[in-house]
Amino acid sequence: MPGLILDFETASDCDLKAAGSWRYAEDLTTEVLSLSWGYEHQRTVGSWTPADGKEMPRALQEAIDNPKVLLVAHKADFEKAIWRRQMVDRYGWPDVPNSGWHDTLAVCAMRCIPLALDGACRALNLPFQKYKEGSKLTIGMSKVNKAGYYERDPETIQRSVIYNIADIDAQRGLHERIGWLPEGERRIWLMNQRINERGNWTCRLSEVCSALWTKRPSLWPRSSGGSRAGWSSPRSRSSRRGRRPRARTSPT
Repeated sequence: MPGLILDFETASDCDLKAAGSWRYAEDLTTEVLSLSWGYEHQRTVGSWTPADGKEMPRALQEAIDNPKVLLVAHKADFEKAIWRRQMVDRYGWPDVPNSGWHDTLAVCAMRCIPLALDGACRALNLPFQKYKEGSKLTIGMSKVNKAGYYERDPETIQRSVIYNIADIDAQRGLHERIGWLPEGERRIWLMNQRINERGNWTCRLSEVCSALWTKRPSLWPRSSGGSRAGWSSPRSRSSRRGRRPRARTSPT
């Protein structure tokens, strides 16, 4: 099954580590700086920037239309979120279902290889390494300059494309070295993607109850002693947990 390695370079006011991939992709300040792609076992790389227009490049469209081609990314959850919240919603590109993605990070986890792209490449002594200066570039492009504007001149965008292409080379080398997920592991990965995108209703109910407890305490019933019936603070529970039981005396 052929794989098409795909990688985005983005900028945003949103903190990716704090917000997570999907919240980051949905943020109004998030923008795609460049997109690069290339087939495994090939050295040609295609690139796209917003200056090229909203139409999807033909080579990329042909790969998306081919059901035998999988989009390969390192930490595919991020690329998938950017694809759906930016390329689909903003540019009108077709969606790619979860079954059309492959995550090299999942293979690294299965094989006990460092999860970070640069760490995996160094551990496997691959010829292509992650371009570290590119991370500083994209972080700088997420901040305004002294004049209060974002750096979006053609030269800066071209530098981000070069960094993007270097990432494609690194990811291609990693993918060619570690291979695909076994069928059983891939089924687990796909199930994990569905769970993460759907969310957990138990967690959501807990969040709602916590919010009501904090913001609307009047909604909860109170016991005769004045405290809310059936509820106690974590501090009071912990203090009771370490308290020794009081000895009972028999009547004389």
